[in-house]
Amino acid sequence: MKLINAAIIIAAIFYAGVTTAQTNDTNLISAARPGFAEPASTVDHGIIQFEGGYELDKFGNDNNHKLGNMLIRFGLRKKFELGIGINSYIFSRNATDKIDGFEDASVNMRFTLSTGSKYFQLLRPAAALLIMTSVPSGAGAFSNEIMQPEAKMALNWVLNDFFNLWSTAGYARRGNKSDRFNEFSTVIGLGYGFSEKTGIYAEFFRVEQETNYDSDSNHLQSGFTYLASNDVQLDIHCGKELEAGQSNYFVAFGIAFRIFVKR
Repeated sequence: MKLINAAIIIAAIFYAGVTTAQTNDTNLISAARPGFAEPASTVDHGIIQFEGGYELDKFGNDNNHKLGNMLIRFGLRKKFELGIGINSYIFSRNATDKIDGFEDASVNMRFTLSTGSKYFQLLRPAAALLIMTSVPSGAGAFSNEIMQPEAKMALNWVLNDFFNLWSTAGYARRGNKSDRFNEFSTVIGLGYGFSEKTGIYAEFFRVEQETNYDSDSNHLQSGFTYLASNDVQLDIHCGKELEAGQSNYFVAFGIAFRIFVKR
């Protein structure tokens, strides 16, 4: 299965390389939230975009309240952006312990490789490459002692006037100084637009880790988005781990908005 994930990443790079860029509609905001997948586009030049929200996670016996999920995206060049993740302040609670603190911050670079075709063409998706890493800066319980580098390839296909199909394939180097391992992830999602303002989506997300213990996981999530204006998006979404015997889930809501520094 890990070879399949690697093949998806290689194929994504190939398809992005052979596609011919089309004119992309930048009149509407395109956010990196909600969902596990990454957008197959970058923030336009001269735009600063803010994204954040609140999330409640139920993981085992722990209830985690995450406030922030903050990402700031800077459109520095055409088809290139820089992102800074301030991430969340976490309130973690279980039957015996209460722990609070910030997650690690993160930095990323995103490159638009192709804006794709206006109509469905399998070999001409919109495509973007994301390179990122965490920065050890959070509270002890929520921080890794070393950087966690990642690379992701995002693809998006416009199927028709109502449906979009997307996929993100990722690789990350996880762990700590004494125990490093590879992680592969795959996301497949389908979105439906009721109108120009409202839409729903569903995603399947799989994570595989090359470790000495069984840590692979499958997740399903769905959500609703509302375009309050061309520059503001609201969302609400939820998800659940699909493994037998697991009751892990999350619910979240958030907002994304952009400001024009240079038109």
